[in-house]
Amino acid sequence: MTISDATFMQYAKCKDNKDVNFFFADDVIGTNKAIAYCQDCTVKLACGQYAIDNNIIYGVWGGLSIRARTKIKREQKLSQTI
Repeated sequence: MTISDATFMQYAKCKDNKDVNFFFADDVIGTNKAIAYCQDCTVKLACGQYAIDNNIIYGVWGGLSIRARTKIKREQKLSQTI
């Protein structure tokens, strides 16, 4: 996926959510609410991978916090070097 490959966004559950700050909470409770919101989104995997590929360091994407995305990115790099 590349920066321009964001076609998944038109199918995202969050596209109709008017409260953009919902996905950029500054506390654990807010982050967990955003993660839960994403769980039944049909494009959750593409969204999370998009954030990983594009080094997005803020907000919840694909039901993943920045911490979770950082861990996945590290694991992906390790698997490529083996």
